Amino acid sequence: MKFNSQSVTLNRGVNLKVDVVLPPILETYVIPEEVWSVSIDEFNKELDQRSQVSEIIKGIKVDVLRIHRSMGNVLLWMMVKEHDIDMINALTFTLRGKVVFEDDKTNKVERVLIKDLLYSVSDTETKSIFKKKELTNS
Repeated sequence: MKFNSQSVTLNRGVNLKVDVVLPPILETYVIPEEVWSVSIDEFNKELDQRSQVSEIIKGIKVDVLRIHRSMGNVLLWMMVKEHDIDMINALTFTLRGKVVFEDDKTNKVERVLIKDLLYSVSDTETKSIFKKKELTNS
């Protein structure tokens, strides 16, 4: 991860972990914890390759650090200014990606490829967190 002098983390930001709502289709599959673990590790490696951690989400500067899984939930870990916490908590975050099955005959999930993190712009529109789509697994 690359921080610069404009980074929220270096300018007294606070840790914030927000829930990432899974797309409804994922709720229909049984995804082993090991599959989640590998998927999240791969996505975090992509995050580490970005030229900067700072992003603008609905006009709010945040440092997007990592995603992780805790007690069955996917969480987005970021640094924000204290006065922006309520605005960030009011947003809905979700994943975009692809599910890979072991074969055509079963619904056994082999991999979950996380390709992007999205946030709600309105009730019907989402937008990528990343202002420049630098993640390579498109």
